[in-house]
Amino acid sequence: MIGILKKKKRNNTNKLVNKILVFAKAQVSAFIGGLTDYAIMVFITEVFHVHYTISIAIGGIIGAIVNFSLNRKWTFRSKDLPYKNSINLQLIKFILVVINSIVLKSSGTYFITTFLRIDYKISRIFVDLFVSIALNYTLQKNWVFKNSNKTINKGLPLITGTTGMDQKLHESWDENLVKQSLKLLWNNTKRKKNELSI
Repeated sequence: MIGILKKKKRNNTNKLVNKILVFAKAQVSAFIGGLTDYAIMVFITEVFHVHYTISIAIGGIIGAIVNFSLNRKWTFRSKDLPYKNSINLQLIKFILVVINSIVLKSSGTYFITTFLRIDYKISRIFVDLFVSIALNYTLQKNWVFKNSNKTINKGLPLITGTTGMDQKLHESWDENLVKQSLKLLWNNTKRKKNELSI
């Protein structure tokens, strides 16, 4: 009994440490993407004299590419669980999050700069912190880069890693299993219906 309690406590501790680690990695990824975004915004605004709301959008796109790559390959990647969505669906969802993020950052920075008379470089930092933690992290973790609840090995000795090919084999195996199960269920239903009508 004591061994079971110790194991459960260790599992809970491991889960907490993993959540903290993922959050920390997400912040590092966001910081690198945000630093890229911010540097490009200032550079375009100061060197090319483009209005800061436009340079926020340009910097946001480039920073988003950096952030997406880091999040997909490092932050939210699990050794045991594949992603629930394909890279194409992740990219579409990520773009939606980024568009909302850019709109919120641009309008929030504009509002604070215009009405509170705070320099755009400073107001941008405050807006970024809020949007990044309240919106981006939550949506990316739970929607864009959500892991499947199915382990990669799941009874297939052939599939042992987390490479793209392994994941595709696993997904196609799951699709075939679902198709076969539905076909079997359909045939059984038709057979039962025929037996009842006789």
